[in-house]
Amino acid sequence: MFSDGSSRSPIDATGEDIYWLSILGTCFRLMGSFPGFADYSHEFMRAYSEMPSAVSSVPVDVLVEQNSGSAAEDGRSRATVDVHASKHPHWSFAADVLVEEPRAVRWQGRGVTVRHEGDLSWRVGVDPDSDPRLVGEAVFHLLRSIALYRRDTAAGPLVHASGVLDRRGRAVLFSGSVLAGKTTLLTESVIGRGATPLTNDRALIRFFGTQADVLTWPSYASFCEGTILNYPALAGAAEAFEHDANPVRTICHDRPLVSGFDKDTKRIYPMSWFTDATGASYAASAPLGTLVITRLIPGTGRSELRELDLGTEADRGRVIDLFTRECFDQAEPSFLPWHGMSLPRSPWTADRIVSRLETACVRVLALEAEPGDLSVLEEIL
Repeated sequence: MFSDGSSRSPIDATGEDIYWLSILGTCFRLMGSFPGFADYSHEFMRAYSEMPSAVSSVPVDVLVEQNSGSAAEDGRSRATVDVHASKHPHWSFAADVLVEEPRAVRWQGRGVTVRHEGDLSWRVGVDPDSDPRLVGEAVFHLLRSIALYRRDTAAGPLVHASGVLDRRGRAVLFSGSVLAGKTTLLTESVIGRGATPLTNDRALIRFFGTQADVLTWPSYASFCEGTILNYPALAGAAEAFEHDANPVRTICHDRPLVSGFDKDTKRIYPMSWFTDATGASYAASAPLGTLVITRLIPGTGRSELRELDLGTEADRGRVIDLFTRECFDQAEPSFLPWHGMSLPRSPWTADRIVSRLETACVRVLALEAEPGDLSVLEEIL
């Protein structure tokens, strides 16, 4: 049992435990006998004020146990497949395919073998000398990968965005390209304006009737070190994360923070780190109220916020261009199909998304701002 009384509890006399969670509407029943197998998932998901809801009550079972070996898995690699792609070395890794059908792969550097045993069944074998933190991280990564490939694309698109709740409890999404300032706007909204965080990097927009809502995506908080240094609460939390006992620290930063705002000065933390630093728990979902096309430009010394009119060709074209570039429905750049599953087909063209935003009366704004002066957020929130 977790000390806080959450939803992990014994299920039988063999010592196995169960932990329930939901990601992008998929319900998972995480089970196992390997010590601490669900601690990482729990530590990550405790960032939410309440567990995200599942679309279906039929769970996907994931069993984590110590690897006993198998005649079929003789350790010889039949092929190598990429598991995850990232500019951060820790998050760019591959797997050796041990068996093609049903597929069994050994994740390189993680100490786990993953077997896909059926549509609703996965098994994770753990090498006896594996680092429990890396195992927990791998298990949670597996859950997120499964959820992405099982998501209901008929409901709506998966968008590259951070998000918070405004003062009416409606979702505000900040969308734009890499380094557009999405995390900075989320951080300033939460720390500087008291907003509730919703999502760090991706958001599933779901349309129903004349309405739209946003479902969170449990992702890591990726911060430029300059942003961390701008907020004492984050700087203190970053220092503590490196030195305190922590069940989810798999990456160590052995140099002081520097005031940089580029890909080389990024630090990646679990959502619970941000929650602990700010005292703000994440919401699981919210009605969609505002979409902000974001571009923070250092050195401009000015801020411009403009509401877009989707009835005009130029403004509509700008929003269509955003969804053409910043949706994950036609291609998945990071969570690669190592498991042999295919991305679900999406019926959501960029033009159709914009039309549904109009129907749902979602406010669409274009923001260009100086990162050092984000007082314009008062108008947005």
